[in-house]
Amino acid sequence: MSIRKTFKVYKRWWKTRRTLPVISWLRAANHYKSGNYHKAIQLYSKGLRTHPQHPARLCAKLDLAFCLLKVGKFKEAGEELLQCARLSPDSREAQLRLAQYELLTGHSLQAAWTLRKALRVISPDAATSASFLWAALEHGGPGYLIDEANSIAEGIDISSEKDPRNVTRLRAAQARALIARRLYDDARTILTELCSQNQTCFEALVAYAELLFAEGNVPHARQQLRRAIMVSAGHPTPFTHLAESYLRHSPYEDLDSAIQLSLAACQHSGWMSPRAMHILAESYYHIGDKTSALMIANKAKLVGNKLLGSYRDVKSLERLIEHLCQSTLS
Repeated sequence: MSIRKTFKVYKRWWKTRRTLPVISWLRAANHYKSGNYHKAIQLYSKGLRTHPQHPARLCAKLDLAFCLLKVGKFKEAGEELLQCARLSPDSREAQLRLAQYELLTGHSLQAAWTLRKALRVISPDAATSASFLWAALEHGGPGYLIDEANSIAEGIDISSEKDPRNVTRLRAAQARALIARRLYDDARTILTELCSQNQTCFEALVAYAELLFAEGNVPHARQQLRRAIMVSAGHPTPFTHLAESYLRHSPYEDLDSAIQLSLAACQHSGWMSPRAMHILAESYYHIGDKTSALMIANKAKLVGNKLLGSYRDVKSLERLIEHLCQSTLS
């Protein structure tokens, strides 16, 4: 870095944070931007060890968590994000990142509670209210939590939002709430508009697919989920929905596709999503691989037992495990 550039960086840090930068974090940021996440992890960690009380440590820890996710270290990323949320309970970014991580790993109820707690401290906006409502719906309740999230979402003034992507996500979550109430025509009006945009969010596409599945239009629903996979940057939710469609929607079953897609969902969630593993276990069962099915189902149950509350389809999962145990013993 040239002397002139270095001076500009120092000046910017002093202006925004009233402190001088940590050199290892400056180097880490360059590696972060170039996609060299392993090196960035080393440098962010080094700076946090040498400057544990630095005013910019929250930003460094958030960037570190992102890099850890990129290299597949989901557990370590979650620990960093949890520390960030506890370190700065009034940080919108820290709370939202933690909730997004919890959604990514299939812990939707935990994500909803994270945001519910955060919204006692920070004022709601389109991003936080959209994620809160989406998380509550993803878990399927409890009803009072969905009602509360809906109420907060309805109170958002979207005209004051600076980022149109957050408005799109909010409207997608509200449309999903309409689907849950079987108000399909109202949901379709919103979702056809959102999904006709060139750069729509994957949440709108997933919600539209759910509407189409509810109406029995399986081929068109799958088309929306394939679009969602393309725009979701590897988020497991579209993979999970598409895998489930190949497993459950007669006469459109394709067990090989169900296995491939649910396996991808498990990988993209760091093998932490009980729902993705449940679908993978069922897929293995239906092709006759009971040993793999039982192993994955037990892992799904183990992960589900660690969730706040419980995995929403735990009874179905337990029936599968019981049946597999009886089959392997006979």
